[in-house]
Amino acid sequence: MSKKKKQQGHYCRICGRFRANEKFGGKGHGEHVCKDCNRDIQEQKREKKRATKQAAEVGLPAPKRYPMTRYQAGSYLGITPSAFDYRRKTLELEPCGTYEGRQGTGFLFDMETIIAVYHFNQEENQEE
Repeated sequence: MSKKKKQQGHYCRICGRFRANEKFGGKGHGEHVCKDCNRDIQEQKREKKRATKQAAEVGLPAPKRYPMTRYQAGSYLGITPSAFDYRRKTLELEPCGTYEGRQGTGFLFDMETIIAVYHFNQEENQEE
């Protein structure tokens, strides 16, 4: 019988790979997160903080999720998802990405799109 070869390095719980010790830095060893994945996590945190700041400047509450689906964006603005879609298409705004859900592929919207729809909604309400 041959001996079982031990895996070298550390396991990253985000990407699921065994990486060399040099690919882990600081708290990454204990948290089991490599530098590349840690960089991505930090970028996502900065992006969410940026979105929260943009929402606060307009007077909206901090978003719970970012980017948002049309259902989440509609609920966030207090309108129906179809109304959000109609206003977005009227303003000719494009989604920032896609996601795979239970019911198929859907679109994601960034804070700039949501704020533009919010302003459009405010203007529409002032006219009435």
